[in-house]
Amino acid sequence: MMLNRFFIILIGIAFVGCGTDKVDTKDVVSNEKDSVWISEFDIDSHTGSTILGNSIDSSIVGEVIIDSSEMKKRIDQFFYSFYKSNPNDVELIEGNNEKLFMYAKEYPTIFTNTICEQTKPVQTFLLSILESPIHDLIDLQLIHSKIVDVDSDCSIKQEILDAIKIAGNKIGQEID
Repeated sequence: MMLNRFFIILIGIAFVGCGTDKVDTKDVVSNEKDSVWISEFDIDSHTGSTILGNSIDSSIVGEVIIDSSEMKKRIDQFFYSFYKSNPNDVELIEGNNEKLFMYAKEYPTIFTNTICEQTKPVQTFLLSILESPIHDLIDLQLIHSKIVDVDSDCSIKQEILDAIKIAGNKIGQEID
């Protein structure tokens, strides 16, 4: 009798525990013209539905849309915090380096325009980071092509493109 109660309690705990998924915001998908949304796992191709958060009941289906101004704000905050971060924190620098290139790839227009709005020291810092990717798995040609296509009056757009070409040379990718 006691053993049966134990198994019932164990099964109940397992069943309740299955209802909640931990969600990790890593994959980012964008449509810069209309809106930006963040996807943890998959986006329904018909509705764009996704779930966003740190711990969300997997039965909830909702749509999380972040407008371009909100994404610009996030990227702006990221640029400043990256600039102010501890240069001796190797793990943080590596993560921020990857995030910088991810933003360039996924949000080229917002990325370019937001760099242009930074102070000169922040711009110089970001350009130096763009010249030095942490690993060679970054598709610099794709990033370069996307930034070339950005319709912007950004005064340092060419410097951004040049920094990406320098990065390509460093890791053996030819950028045209």
